[in-house]
Amino acid sequence: MHKAWNVLEIFEIIATFAGGGKLANVVSLALTCHDFTEPSLDIVWRILPDIVPLIKCMPPDLWETERVQVNLQDYTMITFRHSPMASDWERFEYYARRVKDLGDAPAAAGRHSAIHPPLRVVLHPNVYRSLALCRQPPHLLPELRGLLWKWPYQDFTLQEPNFCPPSEFITFAHLFINPHLTRLRVDNGYFDSLEVITPLASLMHELPITCPNLEHLHLLSLHPALKELSHPLSLSVMGLHSLRDLSVSTIPLSNETWLYLAGLPALEKLSLNLKYIEGALPHIPLHSTPFQALGQVQLVASLGASLPLLESLRESPIIHIHLTLITVPASHHICRFVDILHESERWRDTLSIIDISPFPVTEATVSMSNGEAQGVALSLQPLFVLRNMSNFDGTGPRFAH
Repeated sequence: MHKAWNVLEIFEIIATFAGGGKLANVVSLALTCHDFTEPSLDIVWRILPDIVPLIKCMPPDLWETERVQVNLQDYTMITFRHSPMASDWERFEYYARRVKDLGDAPAAAGRHSAIHPPLRVVLHPNVYRSLALCRQPPHLLPELRGLLWKWPYQDFTLQEPNFCPPSEFITFAHLFINPHLTRLRVDNGYFDSLEVITPLASLMHELPITCPNLEHLHLLSLHPALKELSHPLSLSVMGLHSLRDLSVSTIPLSNETWLYLAGLPALEKLSLNLKYIEGALPHIPLHSTPFQALGQVQLVASLGASLPLLESLRESPIIHIHLTLITVPASHHICRFVDILHESERWRDTLSIIDISPFPVTEATVSMSNGEAQGVALSLQPLFVLRNMSNFDGTGPRFAH
């Protein structure tokens, strides 16, 4: 056998190409040579859409399947016949240590898993409950690097016997939080129930303790009624020292947290949905050279509320600015935005993409903005100083060329 096969990176490229994204082909490669078995299995199990394949590796007398129909859609429900015993974990552990990404997150190697296509298969809540009660040690996937924790019961109703409320489901995420985790995306459903505040706050509290090396944190689909999460979320963020990418929707961060983020040496991307948050973003003093590594900022907010933060970023190496405007911008806010772009000497060499998504135009906003944004056409000439500009999409405000 050629020595190149012993280089893991080379083997992965060859095995992935030879497998063609099909599980059977990669398994066949694993069976051709004893030396191929371990690295091939690592490829097969690296990315999983959920833990269903692992559950199916456990003894067949432990679990069973049931066909259920929810909203005229057929699901396969997997449930435990009894609580797992110590002897039931052997095959689970053999494969679990190979899993690096769970939830089929796009962040995992920049691709979806073709080997394990998503199916309409869900685990009965009693599976998670049993795992939480009997699993020792608590980390089910000890080498997990990326986790997308998404509530899978969105098609179910409260009356369904198999329904698991979001407030309970979020507690099961603790089974997968471990010191190796670097990417976490939480999508617990767009619910206004205050019952989810306590378990979400508990999860936020655990992150800096259990996975201090977290680099990517995305909290998606949070309902604006959950503003009480602001304090635990702010404390959690201030305990994460390796953040490179932060995305938060509808939950405000404290001013202390903003100052902390400004001083992080590795923060590269910031995405915020401020549609339901009152007030402007804080202004960070420029003398401290804030956001030294920030290259991409995405804001869903009014232009006026975004300006203080954008002013604070003038010394940052911004490459991409994406604004989704939630209101019709006033003409003086548009003028100030253009001035900020023009005045930043740093952005003249770094900024290459500006996207301004169209604001929602309704009869009310048109009447309210009569004489403001209506008819306002600003010159793009001040932006000619941006030497690396390759794409400017200003479909919200009107600009004259």
